[in-house]
Amino acid sequence: MKRRFIAGGFAAVTALSLSVAPAHAQPRDDRTSSFEQVYGVEGSTAKRLDKAREENDDAAYDRLANQAHEFELATAGSVANDEMFKYKIGTTFDLLLASGIAAALLAILGGVAFQQGKIKISF
Repeated sequence: MKRRFIAGGFAAVTALSLSVAPAHAQPRDDRTSSFEQVYGVEGSTAKRLDKAREENDDAAYDRLANQAHEFELATAGSVANDEMFKYKIGTTFDLLLASGIAAALLAILGGVAFQQGKIKISF
């Protein structure tokens, strides 16, 4: 059992050390690649908006435009932080994304360890 837990820990460390952004992305010079995939001209949001516009699907276009606007509002703080510290736009976004992934992996590992009885919690 101990070996399985250690192997799981190594797997988590390996997963966390990998890049969050796909290797094929070509970001603008002032943005990170994962941020570019959402905000960029070739990003997934822009592609879905263009498709809805081409299909004359006003309901889908409005829904996607509202989602994009909400995402912009939600990430405005990280963009402001990047601009204030003169980082590439999206650096804080990438750090928050990686932290969320790390937290999820740790929660999964903790849940598995608890289910196997490796972690004792007294209530």
